[in-house]
Amino acid sequence: LVAEGRKMKISDFGLSRDVYEEDSYVKRSK
Repeated sequence: LVAEGRKMKISDFGLSRDVYEEDSYVKRSK
């Protein structure tokens, strides 16, 4: 889900984590 600003809420392992839209962030897929 995309929130206000460049902040994205990504639920990972049942934990909601606030991650900024950065190139250094890597989305881990199963």
